[in-house]
Amino acid sequence: MNQNKTDLGIPTDSEKHRNALGSKEALRDLIEKIVLTPSQDGAGLDIDLYGAIAGLLPLATGVSAQNSQKGLTR
Repeated sequence: MNQNKTDLGIPTDSEKHRNALGSKEALRDLIEKIVLTPSQDGAGLDIDLYGAIAGLLPLATGVSAQNSQKGLTR
């Protein structure tokens, strides 16, 4: 019995590529803009995210925007 990947429900490389492209586009749709500013202590950058992703990240990380130093902006 010789079954190929699609018969087994395993995505082919082209299907994986299409799914990855769709995921990238969906993520881009959540981001309105990203603003990078030098941190006040001089050790790196502060990142402000604008758009729907600003509301999703606290839910995904369990950290509220109020608990972060600068917060996330919607």
